[in-house]
Amino acid sequence: CAGGQSKDGLIVYNVSLVIVSWQRPLELARCMTAIGQLEGVGLQVIIVACKIGVQAAYSHQLSGQCLILETDEANVAKARNKGLASASAPLVAFIDDDAVPEPTWLKLLIAPFENIDIQMVGGQVLGRNGISQQWGQRFLTTWGESLNTPKQDTVVRTEGTNMAIRRKTLLHLNGFDPLFSFFHDDADLNMRVRDGI
Repeated sequence: CAGGQSKDGLIVYNVSLVIVSWQRPLELARCMTAIGQLEGVGLQVIIVACKIGVQAAYSHQLSGQCLILETDEANVAKARNKGLASASAPLVAFIDDDAVPEPTWLKLLIAPFENIDIQMVGGQVLGRNGISQQWGQRFLTTWGESLNTPKQDTVVRTEGTNMAIRRKTLLHLNGFDPLFSFFHDDADLNMRVRDGI
């Protein structure tokens, strides 16, 4: 996709962006339009969607620049893993079909990876009005409790719709746990990144 650099006839990407979509073709199309306006990254876009999502993706003007994969199961973790399996960049970012990123979103999201010790990053999620906060900074206890302020033995929680991780780290952890079919797959991953398992 946009910004990929050619090296020996192969396209080299900075980031593989996985968009998961289930039964929301209009939202997916809007997300794709915003993805097409992202600035400053060599980007591989991978869309993993249900049948109607795949149809919507192929109908979009950005379709020729995307890898579009079909899934027949409403399982966000499995869909993200399917996208991961096709990712070729050293960083893998994730966004949901109902999100609309600003043009600088991905460039700012991946900036912390300049520090080689950083394995995973995330950011806030604003509401539909673009002002109110849907998800802010949160932390997880060992028992999976979500907190607004850190305590001893907590880990930063990233939101699946606004996060990126080193591909090698995610592969080492065998991706997302498919037992978390709808929610908390990202929280589970945060815990495993912290523990290295």
